[in-house]
Amino acid sequence: MPVVKGNFSALQKKTPARPQDVADQIMADIGLDNVVIISQNDRGGGVVAYFNEYEGRRYFHIRTFYTKYGKFLPGKGMTCDPAIAKEVCTQLGELAPKL
Repeated sequence: MPVVKGNFSALQKKTPARPQDVADQIMADIGLDNVVIISQNDRGGGVVAYFNEYEGRRYFHIRTFYTKYGKFLPGKGMTCDPAIAKEVCTQLGELAPKL
């Protein structure tokens, strides 16, 4: 189980947490082994990519997270089979210069 670091109370809105602290908190809140923070907003939430397992199947997620009462909760996003995760990330990378 990952170690939870940082203070994510409402009093700390003016100083956003460091990315590793946010990653550790998200992993603890939703029970994951690994996450990649794609972006982070000033309220503590952000966009996160991660793998998880549900009912014996693995899934790849790109999902927004938000904080509520000091706990990270998953928001809107997409889920796909890990077999196509690399292709999804490659295609998103090709889209970036067009934005």
